[in-house]
Amino acid sequence: MSRPDVEQLLEELRRTGAAIAQLDLDQAAHDGVLLELQNRQAIIRSEIEQCMAVRGNAYSLAEKQLLSDCLAMEQALVPELRRVQDELRLQRQRISFGKRARDAYLVESPTASAYFIDRQR
Repeated sequence: MSRPDVEQLLEELRRTGAAIAQLDLDQAAHDGVLLELQNRQAIIRSEIEQCMAVRGNAYSLAEKQLLSDCLAMEQALVPELRRVQDELRLQRQRISFGKRARDAYLVESPTASAYFIDRQR
């Protein structure tokens, strides 16, 4: 691939990162969109690696600037993604603790639902 192809891929990677930055991560409706965008980023990165392996791993100045922009954008997203991850982990723990507490009080005794049959009647 030629340099414009790598530049185009880097530009697409930057646009994808910008789209992720625009998402409201607190809305569950955006979870699917986030996953789709992150998968697209992985594909683009793989394509860039393949292109760079073919042409000798040397980035132009324009490509380095795009890479720098992408890196800065992703680093800015890390705290927000960690916050959401921590909230989800805490929510999962609460659900787990709630299930344990419920199960502790809903223990069904095997004799509680048994029947007694009197042969003398």
